[in-house]
Amino acid sequence: MRWRVVPIVLFTALAGACGSGDDQGAGKAGSADPSTAPSAPAVTANEPNEPAAPTAETVPAIRAIPVAAATQPATPDTPDTGVSTLDPRAERLAAIESEYDAARNAFFAAYRAAFEGKDNPTLQELQAFQAANPEPELAPYVAHAKALLDEDETDVTALRTIEWLLENSPSRDSTAPWIAVLVKHHAGRAELAELCDLLVRHGEVAFVERLLAESPHIDVRGRACMALADGLKEDIELARNLADANEGDLEGWRGFLGAERVAELRKLEPGELERRIEKLYERVVAEFADVEVGAGTKRETTLGARAGAELFEIRNLAVGKPAPEIEGQDLDGVAFKLSDYRGKVVLLDFWGHW
Repeated sequence: MRWRVVPIVLFTALAGACGSGDDQGAGKAGSADPSTAPSAPAVTANEPNEPAAPTAETVPAIRAIPVAAATQPATPDTPDTGVSTLDPRAERLAAIESEYDAARNAFFAAYRAAFEGKDNPTLQELQAFQAANPEPELAPYVAHAKALLDEDETDVTALRTIEWLLENSPSRDSTAPWIAVLVKHHAGRAELAELCDLLVRHGEVAFVERLLAESPHIDVRGRACMALADGLKEDIELARNLADANEGDLEGWRGFLGAERVAELRKLEPGELERRIEKLYERVVAEFADVEVGAGTKRETTLGARAGAELFEIRNLAVGKPAPEIEGQDLDGVAFKLSDYRGKVVLLDFWGHW
């Protein structure tokens, strides 16, 4: 699940423009940032609502956009005829995704051009920009994706359509019908491995637990186990931020996560959750260590490596734990170990360049 905050520019920027130096905005397209509590947005005229039922007048046609994956390179056995090798439904989904991405990229390019070199645009500048450059409407693209799904709920394009809808959905409330389609037609698919994190972030923990217990695919079971652990870890971080939040910050969180979700998080017992998280990561290492993640990318790794790193953090880097040994050389090339300074106050400064 990708938490979607609309209007994204005003939400993220207004905290800096309207709040004090100590107030921090929260929220990003993708997931909630548990490190800071959000201030309530100062401008709410464009807050997202559930899209109205589309009509022929309100839903513009989305043209078929050629995509790179739609054709095969010419070879002696398969001459390049220019004919698409994707099925028509997959092409239509690619067109929806491509056109929406292009519209959003154009919006953010306009934002960067308007505020280049300005770290803190004023509220008036942001309002003027939004009036001249409204964020692309999501509703027409959602309507076309729903139409594609309504035609056939059972093929892999239907699964990918649901994935796109979940990634771009403005709220959990609108996702129930799509989850029902996943449960009914796609629970046995191997492709669900890529959706486990998204499903947990949308609150579909029961379905992911079912995948862990019943999926015939080890990749799905492994990703489900990892997603459940990661989701609980994020819940703990959110719960701790909410525990320290004042009433003003809590109102911001309620607007962002929903009042019911905030109330649920404030009742959590971090100690109990930490024990559950550790057991889930241990299970990943024991049963799914060789499952690959991000194959073919710069972030390629395995579930075992990821879960092992999480377990090391839980067992060694928590507040109150003894610091692990560090060995290296100082600025003069002299070897040292952290244990050489036992009994002294030590400041560790980690930094790097990327």
